[in-house]
Amino acid sequence: NNLYFDFKVSNNSTLSFNAANLTAADIQADPLFKNATTDDFSLQATSPAIDKGIPITLPNSTTLLFTTDFNGNSKGISWDMGASEYKVNTSVDALNVVKTLKLYPNPTHNYVILDNVKINAQVEIYDVLGKKIVYEKVDLNLKIDVSRLNKGLYFIKIREGNNVVRMGKVLKE
Repeated sequence: NNLYFDFKVSNNSTLSFNAANLTAADIQADPLFKNATTDDFSLQATSPAIDKGIPITLPNSTTLLFTTDFNGNSKGISWDMGASEYKVNTSVDALNVVKTLKLYPNPTHNYVILDNVKINAQVEIYDVLGKKIVYEKVDLNLKIDVSRLNKGLYFIKIREGNNVVRMGKVLKE
């Protein structure tokens, strides 16, 4: 199950992939992200990606490889296409707005210093594929060692208890 947006077939058929390769499970449509320009890739209520994904398991297994999306929401029974499950927020937690994480230096080589983060908050660092690669608690100096990471773009979430309170991104050089 794949969703293709702004898919164009070349006139001379030089692409190895074209519309004839689409399967019945593939969708060619705008995914209707809430706001991709501000990196909010969560889905709008009318997204064609809702409930069109398939659970990911290991070969010859029924064990799910993932049970939550990038934001920690349960994947549930009917998966959405993409890294974020559509979630209707009807709880008091919906009032908690995730703020942008301020960090420096950015880009960085060895470490980042987090601004306005509580001691003992949990830091989660994800690669661009959404794989969690670092999990640690914020210490007194608010410094996170990123020297062991490969060069590239990373996303950082700050959790206080079960709530994501800040999100940001850092470029490791």
